[in-house]
Amino acid sequence: MKGFYRTATGFILVVLWFFLAGPGILFAAPSYPDPKGNINDYVGVLTAEETAKLEALADELWKKTGTALAVAIIRTTEEESIKMYAVKLYEKWGIGLKGKDKGLLLVVAVDDRKVTMEVGYGLEPVITDARAGRCLDEMTPYFKENQYGKGIYQGLLKAAAYIAEDAGVEIELDGTPVTFNDEEAGGASWLLGIVLPAVVVFAGLGAVIAVLARPRCPKCGARLIAQDRIIEKATYSTGGLASRLYRCTRCGYTREKLFKTAPLIRLHTGFPGTGRTTGPGPWFGGFGRSSKGGGFSGPKGFGGGRSGGGGATRGW
Repeated sequence: MKGFYRTATGFILVVLWFFLAGPGILFAAPSYPDPKGNINDYVGVLTAEETAKLEALADELWKKTGTALAVAIIRTTEEESIKMYAVKLYEKWGIGLKGKDKGLLLVVAVDDRKVTMEVGYGLEPVITDARAGRCLDEMTPYFKENQYGKGIYQGLLKAAAYIAEDAGVEIELDGTPVTFNDEEAGGASWLLGIVLPAVVVFAGLGAVIAVLARPRCPKCGARLIAQDRIIEKATYSTGGLASRLYRCTRCGYTREKLFKTAPLIRLHTGFPGTGRTTGPGPWFGGFGRSSKGGGFSGPKGFGGGRSGGGGATRGW
């Protein structure tokens, strides 16, 4: 009988333990990890090169605009929505300075196939819900191909362009590129943007001038080539946003700048009711002042910032 009572008692304890602790086992609570830097890949989907490129973007954005950029790549948010997970993680990390709240958090849940952008209270006038959605729409086609580094960079570069335009600064990135093919880059060469009007008559002379005007690589001295990529198309009332990637074919050095383009215009032929639409026209240069900076280490701009609750979510 003693053995029976011991067995029965053990069974009752197991049942009680299951009812008290079971829900926590069946539905594990999500974890909110500590940040290692501004770019946090807890899954291992980014290469070292991609991580460095994204850290450089976060570092440049912080130095030029005072905006803290953070990325968290995780497996799953468990039973919690990715939006609520992002809000809680944002508050834990305190992205952005207290009182200014200029922070931006991107959470990518790889196994859940969802991504969300959480916007700080002070950044909501710049990164609206619609703009956040556009940034995520840049990412998801790459995510479908498991190209997380390229997708995140593409989308965050768009967000950086919005922020830089609002702050009136120039974003410039040095380092090894997250490469895009010619179709993705738009195929427009920087040479076309500097050829003098006289090239119509003196094509050969114009080509020589164009080559000589190309900037040199600061590492090896070779001439840089460049590609322009549209980030935000121009309209008739507002200019667009684009990036220009300078690349050295000899040593691999790169430098990337964000630029504004002119609004679309109509050229009239002189006949009533006719006209022709042209593209964005000449480049307007950068967003304003520029500065150089050194390397980066640890998360920058995490100082008690608050989330405003704005942003967007996408699946793929």
